[in-house]
Amino acid sequence: MKKIYLAFSFLILLLIFNNLYAQTEIFANLVTFESNVDNSQNAVVQNDEFATLNSNGGVALGIGNYTGELELQFPNTIPANTTTFVKIEFDEDILNTLLGGSLGTLLADVAGAIVLGNHFFNIEARLNSTSVFEATSQVAPTNNRFRIVKDADGNFYIAITPDEAYNRIYIEDETNTLLLGVDNSMRVFNAFYYEENDSDCAYNPLYTDFDGSGLNVDALSLGGAGVTNPEFAIDADPTNFSQLSLGIVSVTSSITQNVYFPDTYSPEDQFAVTIKTEPTLVTLGLLNQIEIKAFNDSEEVFTTTIASTIGLDVLTLLQNGEQATIEFTPGIEFNRVSITLNNLLGVNLAQSLDFFGAVALGPQAPTTLQGVQDFCAIDEPTIADLQVNETTNIIWYDSLFGGNQLAATTMLENDTFYFAAQEIDGCIGTRRLSIEVNLDDPEQPTTNETNQSFCFEDSPTIENLSVNENPVTWYDTETGGTPLSVDTTLIDGNSYYAVQVIDGCEGTQRLEVSVTVQQLDAPTAMNTNQFFCQANNPNLSDIQTNESVIWYSANEGGEPLDENTALQNGTYYAAQQSNIGCESNERLAINVEINDSDVPTTNSTNQIFCDSENPLVANLQVNEDNVTWYDMAIGGTAYSNNESLVDGQTYYAGTTTNGCESSQRLAVTVTVESINSPTTNNTTQNFCQLDNPTVADIMVNEENVIWYETADSDIPLDQNELLEDSESYFGAISNSNDCESTQRLEVQIVIEDTVPPTSNDVTQDFCKADDPTVENLSVQGENIMWYSSVDSDMPISLEEPLVNGQSYFASQTPENACESSDRTEIVAVIQDINPPSANNTTQQFCSSNNPKVEDLMTNSSNVVWYNSENGSTPYESTDSLIDGEIYYGANVDPNTNCESSERLEVSVIVTTATNATITSDGNGFACTNNTIRYTTESGNEEYTWTIENGTIINGGQATDNFVDVQWAAQGTYDVSVSYSPIESCSTGEMTAITVNVQDCGSISISKTSDDMTPQIGEEITFNISISNSGPNNFSNVIVQEQIQSGFEIINVNSTTGFYNANEGIWTIPELPVGVQELNITVEVLETGEYYNVASLTSSSPPLNNDNISSLIEIQVLDVIINNQYSPNNDGVNDVFKIDNIQNHPNNTLRVYNRYGSIIYEKKGYDNSWDGTASVGGLIKRGERLPSETYYYVLELPAINKTLTGWLFIAY
Repeated sequence: MKKIYLAFSFLILLLIFNNLYAQTEIFANLVTFESNVDNSQNAVVQNDEFATLNSNGGVALGIGNYTGELELQFPNTIPANTTTFVKIEFDEDILNTLLGGSLGTLLADVAGAIVLGNHFFNIEARLNSTSVFEATSQVAPTNNRFRIVKDADGNFYIAITPDEAYNRIYIEDETNTLLLGVDNSMRVFNAFYYEENDSDCAYNPLYTDFDGSGLNVDALSLGGAGVTNPEFAIDADPTNFSQLSLGIVSVTSSITQNVYFPDTYSPEDQFAVTIKTEPTLVTLGLLNQIEIKAFNDSEEVFTTTIASTIGLDVLTLLQNGEQATIEFTPGIEFNRVSITLNNLLGVNLAQSLDFFGAVALGPQAPTTLQGVQDFCAIDEPTIADLQVNETTNIIWYDSLFGGNQLAATTMLENDTFYFAAQEIDGCIGTRRLSIEVNLDDPEQPTTNETNQSFCFEDSPTIENLSVNENPVTWYDTETGGTPLSVDTTLIDGNSYYAVQVIDGCEGTQRLEVSVTVQQLDAPTAMNTNQFFCQANNPNLSDIQTNESVIWYSANEGGEPLDENTALQNGTYYAAQQSNIGCESNERLAINVEINDSDVPTTNSTNQIFCDSENPLVANLQVNEDNVTWYDMAIGGTAYSNNESLVDGQTYYAGTTTNGCESSQRLAVTVTVESINSPTTNNTTQNFCQLDNPTVADIMVNEENVIWYETADSDIPLDQNELLEDSESYFGAISNSNDCESTQRLEVQIVIEDTVPPTSNDVTQDFCKADDPTVENLSVQGENIMWYSSVDSDMPISLEEPLVNGQSYFASQTPENACESSDRTEIVAVIQDINPPSANNTTQQFCSSNNPKVEDLMTNSSNVVWYNSENGSTPYESTDSLIDGEIYYGANVDPNTNCESSERLEVSVIVTTATNATITSDGNGFACTNNTIRYTTESGNEEYTWTIENGTIINGGQATDNFVDVQWAAQGTYDVSVSYSPIESCSTGEMTAITVNVQDCGSISISKTSDDMTPQIGEEITFNISISNSGPNNFSNVIVQEQIQSGFEIINVNSTTGFYNANEGIWTIPELPVGVQELNITVEVLETGEYYNVASLTSSSPPLNNDNISSLIEIQVLDVIINNQYSPNNDGVNDVFKIDNIQNHPNNTLRVYNRYGSIIYEKKGYDNSWDGTASVGGLIKRGERLPSETYYYVLELPAINKTLTGWLFIAY
């Protein structure tokens, strides 16, 4: 049986069946054996992690080689003929080769570099330890019991189908022993099979591979035969395809692609295949060569060809180069479909076929009597109202493929397609019925006025409402409600709703009309007594009311008055009138009164103005406010207040009182006066800029002259305003009436100035030591004057001292000229240098060296010396130095030749030569058998050392200024020395010192700790003992005792002396015979240095201290006990944790309750106690302990230490 679909039908099938997977995967869940495997447990966890099987060819033939082995067990025994899939990653070239089944060997030959036997894998199916099936990648798959397949994502799988039951899979990765020293590996992700499920519906295939026959290496390599992108046939993408190709061949051959379904389908199930090929090949008969087969496991159960199956419509699609989908019904169970391309002999064309995929199909689409179904929108139809011939198990969707399922209560939408599928035995069909829905909904009525008004006296009804359509039905609610009768009386303020009915369907949208039924009251006014001005000629339209009215001369009846009727004193009557002509029954009475105003007055009817002030109407004087001026005594035109007055003109004023202008007017005659302009002897006048000339300095022949900056400006200039060069000023004369001349005198101003003096150096340098003054400043010009600023008035005295960095400003005044207003700025730079310095301001000289001034020592090379702090005459460098004299040195700058203003003070001591001296570190004392160094002045020659009863250990030669002497016996002995002096203030004559040699005994130091293995945070005490063996005391004993960074000092005490913790120094002023102690208590810190050294650094008499020290090193215990935990199984702090306990495996932990009863004990505690008792008592063994405080004892025998303390359990 077959059914033909258009090309897009395959897209529908793919998208639908993407959501129909329901098969169950059963994974291997136990690793039963492994060898040379990394992360083996990853192979039994369902994620993207993997186990890695490693193999090696060995170091020599048969030596050192190994394989990677992994055995996985399933949770149950798998029936015979059930396929297991093992997801792997291996050499991809090899896997692509094996994907071609029996073509694998040929494909390897085509690739050239692929050798199936170099790196390969072996696989077995086992029932417990018995092998029931085995295969190897060394040989290309030749049957369906062992295949390499690929999924839609391009992942590779080993697929095996044993013919016996099994429960384990064994995989081995192996490298040929001929490949010496080569490492290889493969990845195993998981192993699984599909459990048969009777309730499963249709599925897409999950895996694919291909095979072929009759092909050779040339056909595969040169002819392009094979399958390209096989996984594209199962990726559910309707645009992707695999390509089966035979190339151009002259012998019988074929290429086959298999697609594997995860479940077995019943005889009633169908499948569909979608293909495309070149139209030329269709014409040549290629469709006869395309075979479609179905298999149940390895058994072929159905076979046909495309040519024997399709009709004319599909043939037309293929002839046009389009894809076509064909359905097949095998009529028997199947779980695999194959498509085979057999070659056309005698055709000199490349033969290929595009395979878009195969899918299993479900139930047929439902049927209907009406493909287009009409409903009234007002009835709010739903999915349940759609008509189909099948009565049950109909599933509705919003799309022909995929989409969303729709509930029966889903509202239908206009011009919308809905799609129905059948559900049979729990399976939803892939094919859908399409129904188009039309919702009839007449349009909303229209009107020219949505707000309609009526007069109450007309008794309006529904029939009087106006709409553009007919007929309509009226309601008093926006939705629902009962239709209104046409004689229903309209109610003021109500809304009424109209709807159309066409062909039995009432519209869903109603037109709202708001109704106003006017019942008018008598009109109102702000005032029933109203006043008007006679001059305004008022009429009826000027009477104020709050409403639109019509006027009558009587309170009742009568004819309406024209609104232009002139008002007279009396009463008028108004009736309210609406915009639609409704009139109130009652009328409003208005009393009218006509008013007039008095004529205005003035202080003078003849008024004088200045022509220069441009007098205006607004300047006319009257005694009243609210005056309006006219050009006539009666009527005429009103003047604007901004109009200019005209000389000799008469103006007429009317006043306004209470809004009414007077009917009579005041006459005022105007005189506008004009004055001549001022004169001068010189219209160009010269001034000096430095004099700051002002407006008052301009010379004219008249008085009362006012100056302006322009010929027509209004604002006069201030008399003190400074004149500007090359500017014109304009003068006007003012008379006794404060009138100014209209014409102004123009005077041109010239401001003369002299250029400032010049200088070649605007920054002038001086030596501070020379005390420079203003007189020393240099500029070029005549009659120079100096100022402290650019605009100061007072010149500076020439004797004023110059200030460093200060600016000075110079002007010049040539003969018969102005002083320059600009000034030349000169900056004075007072050079000074630092005085010389010396390492010693008191300098000693030897009189025998005849010291001179040039022998004075400073850190500078260019110094001049004086006998006073300032001034005076410098010394000559050859002048002899005088003992007790003070010399003053000044630095001289070689570039500027300036001396420093400050001088270095040096006191000179000239001493007389002395004999040699001897010093020693024994201060005149020595101990028997100890070595003491004696030293004299260095830098001399021919040293002669003489030692009495002592042995010279080092030095003592003619070139040595020291000697090291070891004294053998007690007593008093001399050490003497002489030398030939060189540049020293010494005679070098023999000198001697006396040494008191004693039997001093010895000093020893020891150091201990009260705990050599403390915990972090514990306190320990260091004990430092110093012992004097006698017979004599030692003084000024210094012991270095520096506490290291791993400790913090808590407390210090000693039997003698004092300890400086910052410097780590124990100072003992007097050390008697016997033992003295220093105790230092410290806290052990988490990090730092944990050793400690005490050493003798000095004493008197001195000892050889090299070996007088003691060192100890503390072994800090790394165990940290966390003494509170909450074993409530929340994953946080659930066990009693002892940090680093794994470093002490031989430990023993005991825990007691507060009554002293042991409740927990464990040897080799490993942080596993979860708060349950391990020793029976009031709390039974295995029961959880209550929240309480407990006492622990932790024994650490390896370091001979026991730790105790309290711990707290809190839930």
